[in-house]
Amino acid sequence: MSPPRNPSLPKPPRLRFALLIDEFVERAGQAYLDLWVCLGQNKCRLRRMLTHVITDWDLLQADAALIDNDIADAAAQLGITEQVFDFSLSTWVYAKKLWMIEKVIILGFEQDIYLPDEYASMYLFLSLIATRRCELVTRIQSFHHTRRTNAQQSHSSMKTDMNMDGHLASLIAETTATAALASSLSHFYTILLYLHLLPQPRLETTLTPTPTSTTAPHLLRHELRMKPFLALQPPEAPSYADLTAPTLPYGSPATPDPQFARDVADASALLWRNLEHDLRRAKAAFAALKTLGCAAARARGVADAWATGVQRGLASCVALGVAVAGVKREVCGGDGDETGPRLRVEIPAAGEGLRYVEGWVVARVVKK
Repeated sequence: MSPPRNPSLPKPPRLRFALLIDEFVERAGQAYLDLWVCLGQNKCRLRRMLTHVITDWDLLQADAALIDNDIADAAAQLGITEQVFDFSLSTWVYAKKLWMIEKVIILGFEQDIYLPDEYASMYLFLSLIATRRCELVTRIQSFHHTRRTNAQQSHSSMKTDMNMDGHLASLIAETTATAALASSLSHFYTILLYLHLLPQPRLETTLTPTPTSTTAPHLLRHELRMKPFLALQPPEAPSYADLTAPTLPYGSPATPDPQFARDVADASALLWRNLEHDLRRAKAAFAALKTLGCAAARARGVADAWATGVQRGLASCVALGVAVAGVKREVCGGDGDETGPRLRVEIPAAGEGLRYVEGWVVARVVKK
């Protein structure tokens, strides 16, 4: 549509729609191109470049929110508000941004950046981000179902994308699998930390500042891990207290609360039930993702690699289940005092082919 010849005349709502979408495409073009440039790099450079690209997408999200407000006004003038998803453009940008944050965290595991005593907190962070993205996709799915149902009831000739159902289901299965497996790994490494089967975190017990800093070392390390995400809006990086409360529920691992010995020896305790519940959710989500297939995931061009990744995700769930069963068999029913000397944890190093998926670090638990 062409704009009015008289520039003083107001633009028709349909023309405003077109101009607003053109404005967003122009604004998002460079950020989208930068993302694809990143994906062609090696892992080290990919992680470093993604931290900068995330910042650009964060700015793009703010711009998209302003355009969404103008789109809502144009939709109201046309009387089609119910046909337009609220904050559609900024939601799309936000979902992409959350995916990039997930990728940065996973790449940290793939490159062995995190120490074993950080695994619980970083997997919890990954689970929080994946859960947030799953909630976004679920909102989109709900809107899509409502639109299709209304069109069918009104016998409208409007065309709906039937392939969208499978794609949204695939995205939800993927994000659910990521969130659930990350949460179960967080619970698992929390238990190992309290059983003294991981190297003890000296930084967590050192609460006094160092001679060269006025900040405690454990807070400095947390700030270092969260540094790429501290400036993002809305805030994506949890505080140290937010990560510590779930991952250190019994106090310092060096001197845990006596309640831990009772809980870890009870197979029906919430400590074990939460872990096993998340692990079952992860297995079910990976199985659902596999059933939906590469077409629903829009991965036909890399079908073999996609299928291998999903199968290895399932294998990681199975391996974690075996490790959990090994620890549980040793500690449940015992007094909790002799578990340390009887077990040994082996964490497979990155790049040695001992992990089913490089980003899912599943420790092997063996008897001494």
